[in-house]
Amino acid sequence: MPRYALLRHECPSEYKPSHWDLMLEVGGVLATWELRELPAAWANALHLNVIEAGAPGNVTRLPDHRLDYLDYEGPVTGGRGSVSRISGGSFQILESTPDTLTGVLSGETLSGEFKLTRVADSDFWNLDV
Repeated sequence: MPRYALLRHECPSEYKPSHWDLMLEVGGVLATWELRELPAAWANALHLNVIEAGAPGNVTRLPDHRLDYLDYEGPVTGGRGSVSRISGGSFQILESTPDTLTGVLSGETLSGEFKLTRVADSDFWNLDV
């Protein structure tokens, strides 16, 4: 089964705001989305402060990442901060089109269905959990 990772990316203030990276193993790379806030259901499952959570909403599609990030924690090259692994496990794709990805996470702390839907020919996607 393909794997997933949820990373916390702590960024230096001059780079961009700190955020979460959702990474899904697809076709030998990690399809990656940047989340400024976690959906409340995920924050609750991770026992995080409610301040760190938000409503499901727009996330940004980033370039694909190397599979190494499935297990990596530490500094990111180029002075772009550091990442820590928050959750990981496997996932199953239920539906995949160029504009929609629906799946089920089976992880250490996150489990259940999710749906990513692209917003009209952009890098922005809606995340529903």
